[in-house]
This record gives sequence, C-alpha cells and structure tokens, in this order.
Amino acid sequence: MISWKVLMIACAIGVPGAGAAAQSVTDLPRAKICARRSTIAVAGHDVGTTVIRMSNDGGWCWLDLFAVYASMQYVPTFRVTQAPAHGELLMGALEKRARVAYRPAKDFEGEDTYVLVGTLTNAERVVTITVTR
Repeated sequence: MISWKVLMIACAIGVPGAGAAAQSVTDLPRAKICARRSTIAVAGHDVGTTVIRMSNDGGWCWLDLFAVYASMQYVPTFRVTQAPAHGELLMGALEKRARVAYRPAKDFEGEDTYVLVGTLTNAERVVTITVTR
C-alpha cells in the first residue's frame, strides 16, 4: 500500500513561474509565518488535504513529501491539476523526497488553492493556503 506523508525538511530543484528567474528550492527564503497541517492520501482515489497559513513577506512555504511502497521510501512525482490563482509553485526532488513550494503574488492577501495528483497512484492532494500580511 502506498501512503503519502508530509515532512518538514528536504531540498529540491524547481521550475519558476512566468517571468521569474530559475531558482533552486534548496535556497528559498522561508516566509516568517509558514505553518502546515496535512492528512495522508492512500493510493487510489483518496484525497489528502494540506492547510497552510503563511505571511506574504516575499518568502516561500513548502511541503516535503515522500511515498512508501513495500516498506521502501521513494520520491513521489506529481502533476498539477489546479494551479494556484494568486501565487507560483516550484517543484522538484532530492534524495527520497519531493518539495512543492508556494509563494503568493506580491500584495496578495486571502485564500489560494492548488491541487496535486500522484502520477503513480492518482492520489489527490488539495492544498489550501491562507495568506496574511
């Protein structure tokens, strides 16, 4: 059985949003407030949820995810099925973890959402971010 868990420490490389310079998620400046809470999505059509509360101070907030199959940890891969409307994502992998980092658009305050689907499992993760100043 495959399960998804959230970790708090890992590194990765990513792809920038439109007009942004390429940046590695290993050196992202972290938002002053970046609190995460998640549930686990099991294989199939399960939905995992993540709620993030963060400040809009130019920094990033991220999820570090890994998957386990037959007691072996591996890097999960995702596709974005719903991009955030008010921010940008960087995604990448290092060792046996995947990092998905989010940064809100300048001056945005409110709620944003993005959705990831595991490419091997079709397990969905809905990430809701509340951004404050």
